[in-house]
Amino acid sequence: MTNLRQRWATAAVLAALCSCGEDTPLSVEITTGHEEGSLSADPAVAEVEIVAQTPDGSVKLRATAAPGEEFDLGDAPDSSQLAFELTGRTADGTVVARGRSVRLTLGSLNTDAVPLFIQRLGGFARPPSELVRAHVHAPAGVVGENFLVATGGDAAYGEDGPVDPALGDFYDFIFLIGRESPSVLPRAARSMLARNTTLILIDDEGASYADLSEGTTSDIDPPEGMTWDEVSGGETIDLLGDDLPGLSYVVGATRPDEPTDAVLVLDDSGSMSVVRLS
Repeated sequence: MTNLRQRWATAAVLAALCSCGEDTPLSVEITTGHEEGSLSADPAVAEVEIVAQTPDGSVKLRATAAPGEEFDLGDAPDSSQLAFELTGRTADGTVVARGRSVRLTLGSLNTDAVPLFIQRLGGFARPPSELVRAHVHAPAGVVGENFLVATGGDAAYGEDGPVDPALGDFYDFIFLIGRESPSVLPRAARSMLARNTTLILIDDEGASYADLSEGTTSDIDPPEGMTWDEVSGGETIDLLGDDLPGLSYVVGATRPDEPTDAVLVLDDSGSMSVVRLS
């Protein structure tokens, strides 16, 4: 059982994680990222409401506190997958700041500190840290609901200068920090599709699967009636979600040079096909 006893302390929330009958402190730090001082700007945030809830709503914990005050969300099973929502209100009740976390399985967190990001509405909202390397004109996607990945593009640069653009760079949505892959992916992608922990990387010469959980890669044949260079460089459009058809498209007409009428379609079973816009 996890006791989510939390308090504000210099922009930090503290929780206690109950393990083997003992409470182990778990710090959940509230951060405004690169926009420092945004919560104290006029009109200032007078209170922040934190709601922690499981996907099915079987556990829902709520507490409100002004900066500097203590509060207690209560208990939740260690197996709970809780997502946190933060709402900042002014003294007259106007909502001026919001934040939301990905789902966290309390009993599996191998850390004593987890950050929560909140930022003022209507302005810049840049979470803390950054990608380790910068990719130019690179595709990006979300892996396993926990990471933003950027790879490929025209070029990539690290702290010491140019690097291989086929390297992958990740932003960790749980710990709000940039992480890098030490391994070069099979190609410097111009377009990319992401499903769960698998990437489909496309360049002018071909396409490859990269299974990040297994560490394996393999080349892919294009669907009948299309070549990879017809969609390489095209934008990806995802229609994914509970009420959406589970399709992803790479649209050749959005290529920055030599647009085409080819559209690669990836369905929810992983099958690929092509449609034409003309």
